[in-house]
Amino acid sequence: MKIRTAIKQTLFLYKSKLLNLLSLELYNKRTMFRILALCCVLTLMLVEANRDLLEAKKRLDAANSRIIGEFLYQGAKRNPGEIYTSALLPILAAAGQLALFCREKTCDQLFNFLNLKYKAEILVLFPILRKTLFDESLIGSPSLNLNVYADEDNKFCKAFTQSYYKTFEGKTRLVDYSDPVRAAKEINNEVKEEGSGNFKSLISSKMIKEGAGLNFVSTYEQTVIYDDQFIFKKNVTIKFKSGRKVTNVPGIAGEGIVKYADLKDFDAKSYELVGEGEVYSYLILVPNKPDGLLGLLDKLRSPTAFGDILERGEEVCAKVSILYRDFIAKIDLGKSARESNYLEGAFEEGGLQLRGVSQKCNKTYISSVLHEVSLKLGFGNGYKASKCSKFDVELVTNRPHLYFVTYTKKVSPSRTPIIGVVVDVTSN
Repeated sequence: MKIRTAIKQTLFLYKSKLLNLLSLELYNKRTMFRILALCCVLTLMLVEANRDLLEAKKRLDAANSRIIGEFLYQGAKRNPGEIYTSALLPILAAAGQLALFCREKTCDQLFNFLNLKYKAEILVLFPILRKTLFDESLIGSPSLNLNVYADEDNKFCKAFTQSYYKTFEGKTRLVDYSDPVRAAKEINNEVKEEGSGNFKSLISSKMIKEGAGLNFVSTYEQTVIYDDQFIFKKNVTIKFKSGRKVTNVPGIAGEGIVKYADLKDFDAKSYELVGEGEVYSYLILVPNKPDGLLGLLDKLRSPTAFGDILERGEEVCAKVSILYRDFIAKIDLGKSARESNYLEGAFEEGGLQLRGVSQKCNKTYISSVLHEVSLKLGFGNGYKASKCSKFDVELVTNRPHLYFVTYTKKVSPSRTPIIGVVVDVTSN
């Protein structure tokens, strides 16, 4: 399991370094005995640290699942009939980076949001997550760009810039905020150049204000490639119903092996399709009732709901028809946090107590956390034969439902959403 292995490798790296250092002193039995005793003590400490970090990973996962459930619930209420997307890693990274430079009450606020206890947990967990989930060598691996912008008159401290890159692979940027229109254009152009060029204008001139505000701007791109256990074969038309409105939308139909669960306590059904390479997986949650989306989302606000649903899935042969479209969406995660009463005060000037962030540290606040997601559907296996001769279940995503990008147990036994999408197209 990749995250568990990565944690062990990180911890044992320190042990190896100590052994290399002490090996220079192996010149008599007494020294050797002392070294062996020290290594035994260190091994016990490493085992304890490994257990603590895995526990911290579970706490971070619980926070991620709870908050993304809350954001999707509030977003669906505010935007009925529309596709709404949420992703937590950008705002978790923003909170994590600021937590490394926090003071007093701000530390309590940021660590409560992350569901973590110590700065050391941030310094170890986030680089492992970044390396594991965004490995360019993996088939279908997403790309994630994290940037934080500040006014040219509010230069970042060197330690903050170095820490943001080392821990999150994020970049600090300075822009002249005296001309908001020009500043917004510069930021949006940088975002497009770093990505595929398909991104919209993420930040508006209204969000640019001179002073100590930090604008966290990020993008996520992924091409969804399914494993050949499931074969998409033909284009279809789906009669999508929401309320009294029915809309004909393009879809694609396939058949093969999925992980299926009848979730009676959620009044819904789940279908999990594994991605090629068995690193990423894609979960579809469909309420039993056409108007059951908000009820389902309400239950997903529990920190354990997402993991519980994944655990119930069992392999069956299925026929599945889903919408055939890419998902490109802009998300104001700062707005979602404010509306859900998270990080209270962090979005007001002087609302954060920090040191070592920038020149105007005593006035620093989060001006915005903007994120854009681009999920492109790639179907390249239609020529292959299905592994099934008869089918246990059939799904047509013909009502408002949920689509999640997550990862398999091959990566970690504790799973949480990377991206969540409310799929409702009736207002388009």
